[in-house]
Amino acid sequence: MYDFRFDVVFSNFSFLLEGVRLTLIITSLALSMGVVIGLITAIIRLAKVPILTPVLVGYVEFFRGTPPLVQIMWFFFGMPILLGVQIPGEVSCTIALGLNAGAFLSEVFRAGIQAVPVGHIEAGLSVAMSRFTVMRRVILPQAIVIILPALGNIFISLIKDSSLVSVIAVDELMRRGDELNTRTYRPIEVYTVVAFMYFALTYATSRLMLAWEDRLRRRRTKASV
Repeated sequence: MYDFRFDVVFSNFSFLLEGVRLTLIITSLALSMGVVIGLITAIIRLAKVPILTPVLVGYVEFFRGTPPLVQIMWFFFGMPILLGVQIPGEVSCTIALGLNAGAFLSEVFRAGIQAVPVGHIEAGLSVAMSRFTVMRRVILPQAIVIILPALGNIFISLIKDSSLVSVIAVDELMRRGDELNTRTYRPIEVYTVVAFMYFALTYATSRLMLAWEDRLRRRRTKASV
């Protein structure tokens, strides 16, 4: 019968927690990058800007249609060849995950913006608001409430996808789990604890996003009364 030794893992728990810190940094930076890219891409596509729109459609389809692992590997090995400088793994994987998130978020933002009632937009324009002001004060506040569940799902997916960067030796949670398993030869215990640590991160994120969504909906309800 197998002799479980979780004490071996818990005695190295601080080692795994350092990996959690880097996981959260990479995920947060990638999400921030994805939000900016996704919003700009969505606005340009809705405005149907010539030349830019076909390019952005190609970007979205490519990054949505290829595996994140391939994208991470390409940026890690390809960018140094193209730029002639060695780029840290943390940077290349953050760029890859950020562009991947941006492709998905562009569709989320596009759907959220299109879901805002046309009458609200026309009302803003009728009181001499510029299109930029209408976007900032009328469309985006309503669109954010609509897209928040999808935004939370993408954040959770990014946390899980960040484990892929372990293949390029980025010292995040999964990589630290691999290193601990190599030292202790306790794969069941190590990967069970790592799995629960990922679950704790994703569950906490989902609860925070639900709380944020509920707060925004209550604020929107009060404003409409």
